[in-house]
Amino acid sequence: MKIEITHITVSRAAKLGALLGFFYSLFMVALMSLGLISSSPWFEKLALGVVALVLAPLLGICYGAVVGAVCAAAYNFVAGRWGGLEVSTRDIDSSASAAD
Repeated sequence: MKIEITHITVSRAAKLGALLGFFYSLFMVALMSLGLISSSPWFEKLALGVVALVLAPLLGICYGAVVGAVCAAAYNFVAGRWGGLEVSTRDIDSSASAAD
């Protein structure tokens, strides 16, 4: 069975983007902290660490939400004019019972 995705809810895409941005920012903070261990005095490390731990997730959430919303809006614009993604699916339950 083929179905076509013609619309993505912008608010849901923004929520998903915010969540992905949050986790990505935590990953980047972890990578940054590994680089900070050997490159600066302890006070600067502490100050940068606090800023990174507070600011990076907030920026990741905001950036992810904006990117998610813009991508969904762009997809909806394109899909409405030229068609959306086609996805092929099959019903597993009906094919399993037909084989029995």
